[in-house]
Amino acid sequence: MDISFHFLLNTWDLLNMMAPFIIIGVLAAGFLHLFMPTDFVTKHLGNDNLFSVVKAALFGAPLPLCSCSVIPFAISLKKSGASNGAVLSFLISTPITGIDSIIATYGVFGWIFTLFRVISSVIIAILAGLFAPATQLQSHKALHSTKPTKSIKAFFDQSFNVIFKDIAKPFTFGIVLGGLMMTLIPQGFEGFVSENVFLSYLIVLLIAPPLYICATGSIPMAAAMIFAGFSPGAAFILLTAGPATSTVTMSVVYKSLGKTCFMIYFLTILAGSLLFGLILDGIFEFIQLDLSEILTINEESNTVSSILLGGLLVYYLIVVPLAQKKTTSCGCCSEEAGKINE
Repeated sequence: MDISFHFLLNTWDLLNMMAPFIIIGVLAAGFLHLFMPTDFVTKHLGNDNLFSVVKAALFGAPLPLCSCSVIPFAISLKKSGASNGAVLSFLISTPITGIDSIIATYGVFGWIFTLFRVISSVIIAILAGLFAPATQLQSHKALHSTKPTKSIKAFFDQSFNVIFKDIAKPFTFGIVLGGLMMTLIPQGFEGFVSENVFLSYLIVLLIAPPLYICATGSIPMAAAMIFAGFSPGAAFILLTAGPATSTVTMSVVYKSLGKTCFMIYFLTILAGSLLFGLILDGIFEFIQLDLSEILTINEESNTVSSILLGGLLVYYLIVVPLAQKKTTSCGCCSEEAGKINE
């Protein structure tokens, strides 16, 4: 019972720390996504050059797409004739960051960590794009732009029924896993990771790719790592390598862009996250800033937003699936009844 209580308390603390920034981020992401034409990205990335790769990284960074939802966009880039480098750059920068994740990262880790996360993700994406083979992908007719209904209803529908629904499951996974980490990590572990920093990097690099965590859902896990004694660099590696290397995305890269692009994609992310993790730890050590103190300062009461966020998670993870299951079941029963009547 004591462990269960501490787990619930730690999980609530993580939710309480992040709730207002998640809600604000989701609303900002809905606004960005709703007012951006569908072909805004694809029509700019057809040339096989440095400028195309840089634009792909910059366009992808603020988009609120996780490692799975970015795949349709990447496919549209391919069909529109974008270069290997541009597609690879877009596939890396987009899931690592996103306007919702950027706001949440700022709320939890502060502006230094957030700015570093955004800049490093763009650099890693550009490097991967530059290393990619210069073969132009097969060109197709560009997708036509669609003009979404720019209404209040459409804005909230995009924010919650699309974007929040997409991150609800991985975010809940991250919150629960973060609570477990804070509860179960033994005393003295902080001393171990502080004395074996590079080993902690390698441990995070080993566990990050198999995890399906989005850029926002990985934040509570990274916060729990800081509380457990991991360095900012180790938390950064999780926030970078985790969202960018899901098994689904890696499979698509391998099948769509080939073995060479896949190796460049995977190795650039791992090497880049490791390198920038080292640099970030050096920055925090140089300015003598303890990241755990920032997290403690931000751990203020946000009860209303936490309750709202918790209600949204219950609605999209439990109520909506049950309603859909009931509708499907009723449809099947009606269909069977019709066959019997016939």
